[in-house]
Amino acid sequence: MEKGKVAPSDLIEWAKALMEAFKYPRYIEFIDELPATPSGKVLRKLLPRE
Repeated sequence: MEKGKVAPSDLIEWAKALMEAFKYPRYIEFIDELPATPSGKVLRKLLPRE
């Protein structure tokens, strides 16, 4: 793996080792940019949903 590159499965395994079973993420999705308001707050309603 290249330096600075992380696979979603690596992050999940790391979280499993450090978090309780109900807290670690089941999936991770990388996106290029978060939708934000002019003041910089994240617009969670506009985040992609499955």
